[in-house]
Amino acid sequence: MQKCIVIVLGIFVCGCAVEENGDPSQELNPAKIRQRFEPLDSKETGRGANWTALAEAPERPGAFWLRAHAGVGDTFPVQEASGPKLFDVAIPEGNDEKLLVDIRYQGGVQRIEVPRDTPVTVEIGGRRYEWHYPSLYVNPESQATSDKAFLILTRLPRP
Repeated sequence: MQKCIVIVLGIFVCGCAVEENGDPSQELNPAKIRQRFEPLDSKETGRGANWTALAEAPERPGAFWLRAHAGVGDTFPVQEASGPKLFDVAIPEGNDEKLLVDIRYQGGVQRIEVPRDTPVTVEIGGRRYEWHYPSLYVNPESQATSDKAFLILTRLPRP
């Protein structure tokens, strides 16, 4: 009986010391959760976007970027801080997995789909722009959902 208890206790102790070697990209950080984008009811859309002007992108020489928080029905301009407006961006549809973006410029309207965590490159007015709808991670005590999607737009340097 004592041998059985020693064996079970040994298995328990050794089992507790075993570390799982899974894919680190699949590990969840218990201190952070992914914030989900949940658009408002269609009657409540267009409450206003928050955005920055185009500014030099960190660690990307020659590139300029802006960040925006926008919900379905919101619009915002794209321009450098002291420059003219280049075009407007509107979010006509979207969900937690993808955003539909309307780019309104002098030549018309171009609609693109931007999936979560997958950059999309589009040419507008002879310049290339990279659109990114990244996942955001927040503390568990923070708001787990938002009615505003986070969008990063980068004007790429000329080749």
